[in-house]
Amino acid sequence: SYMKLRNTDGVSRVSNLTIADAADYFATGGANSGATKVNVTLTQGTVDALIDTLILGRNPRFTANGPANAKLFLGAGTFDVNNAFLGYQTGADDGTESGSATGRIDVGANGVFRVNDTMVLGYTETNTSTVTDGGGQLNVLADGTAEINRITAGGPANATTANTISITGTGNLIVTNEIASEDAKILTLTMNGGGTLTLDSVSA
Repeated sequence: SYMKLRNTDGVSRVSNLTIADAADYFATGGANSGATKVNVTLTQGTVDALIDTLILGRNPRFTANGPANAKLFLGAGTFDVNNAFLGYQTGADDGTESGSATGRIDVGANGVFRVNDTMVLGYTETNTSTVTDGGGQLNVLADGTAEINRITAGGPANATTANTISITGTGNLIVTNEIASEDAKILTLTMNGGGTLTLDSVSA
């Protein structure tokens, strides 16, 4: 099977793809203690995706709402985005607490996940008690490839603590610009089983 993701003209990029968007689902307010969980698995065929902004897990905008958790599993093909947010948490519209946001990408065999500008792990605009429960995870699995220009963590508030990168098997991560910073660190970078990390003029 084959899946192609394009805008309505059939050629240009999809402007925005958000998975597990609790901010939209609970846009009218009201309490909900349950979580918004969405897993998308694209491993049974080949994917050809061009996307401007990818968001995995966006938190609800009102108090007393549960977390948003998104997982994207990529197999063969190319998933090409300009900017990616793995976990996207904004402040609550009612000025109080809102749920956390977590986003995870697994890049599997013969898959390419490409970020042309910036991938943000655990984007946060405010620092509240729920923020630290969220974050972003990039897992590059055996024979998968991630090609990323810049990786940052935490967003403006720099509040998340669970931002991780893992390269396993014969996975390959290529970064051409920057990985995090002194003030906004990634919690762990793990490599095992022959994984490869390639840095090209990178500051970290």
